[in-house]
Amino acid sequence: MKIATWNVNSIVARLPHVIRWLEAVQPAVLCMQETKCTDDKFPFDEFSRIGYCASVFGQQSYNGVAIVVAPEDRDVHNPQLWQERIMCSQAERVALDEIKRWGFTDAFRLHHEEGGQFSWWDYRAGAFRRNMGLRIDHMWVTKPLVARSQNTWIDIEPRTWERPSDHAPVVAEFE
Repeated sequence: MKIATWNVNSIVARLPHVIRWLEAVQPAVLCMQETKCTDDKFPFDEFSRIGYCASVFGQQSYNGVAIVVAPEDRDVHNPQLWQERIMCSQAERVALDEIKRWGFTDAFRLHHEEGGQFSWWDYRAGAFRRNMGLRIDHMWVTKPLVARSQNTWIDIEPRTWERPSDHAPVVAEFE
């Protein structure tokens, strides 16, 4: 079973990307952040057309995202540059460590120890092309899912498409 998360940065602007990606990857569940769309304007029919049932709680503009922090320096293209800045501050990392103590494990790190794999790149300065990113999109799992985890990856392909989100989907696969 594949479960994915993707900060789409406006479902209205990215709907063709999301549909294209869903048809290709076919996760059982996609959790979207920053849909930037009220419930009455959400494109339910487009998701139904390809076999998905959507449940939403949308807002007009910016939406909160549960965890947006690079857990470690290896999750940052330039730790020195980002030190104590938003998404890389010690306070955010301490808060994330507290969540880990509840019994959650970073599913991505179960399968990828190396640094240099990111899920977000600024739109400016050719950051994506230069891989100047941060790994701030996560899949946190409990002990029973750790044992069933087969793979977790960041799918950077949608970030190469025309007018992409600044985030890439993260996909976790479980047996």
